[in-house]
Amino acid sequence: MKALLLSACLALYSLSALAFSAPVPRQLSTAPLLYGLFVQEKSIQGIKKPLVSRGDFLVAKDKGVIWRTQKPFSAAVAVTGKGIWAVQGGSGTDPKETAAAPKRTPIHQGNLGATMGMIQKILAGDASSLEKAFQVEASGNDSAWGLSLKPKDAVLARFVARVSLKGGAHVDEVEYLEANGDKTHIAFSEVIESGGALSSWPALVLQD
Repeated sequence: MKALLLSACLALYSLSALAFSAPVPRQLSTAPLLYGLFVQEKSIQGIKKPLVSRGDFLVAKDKGVIWRTQKPFSAAVAVTGKGIWAVQGGSGTDPKETAAAPKRTPIHQGNLGATMGMIQKILAGDASSLEKAFQVEASGNDSAWGLSLKPKDAVLARFVARVSLKGGAHVDEVEYLEANGDKTHIAFSEVIESGGALSSWPALVLQD
């Protein structure tokens, strides 16, 4: 469970940082809602084959992020301006679906609380949080850009060495290197922009 939370939190941090704060590429989408799929490959020291997981995500501007793993097992994590939640309840694989009322359980996992707190600040609109937490280096141009984030925060640096992001109109790839040498690469695809309202299931998951 702790490994899942770490992976989800770092991915959510990357998505939320670009969705809710600066500096960001000028051409990055500012649509109220983004839906998409992800494939995550986690390389662990001493294990030859990477661990692969697949799922979907939703970014709702000014509301939060939902990160749902579908394979090899089902799990969901949500981040809002007020907390990090494990989510149970709901059906199907599409975060746009209307489904049964979800149950949210607050997540408290030791040192991960510091990372979660920074995510919450970003989602709440604190644009300075990204630069306070990371040394940011930008490269490329608006259509093909890259960001390298190196932790300045001492607690975060205990388990994160570097986060790299690449994209164009959206975030296409996220890669982060943990302090212990483990590496995770996440590729995003089939990203859909929407100007409409959230359907009932994600609205309930992200309510404050």
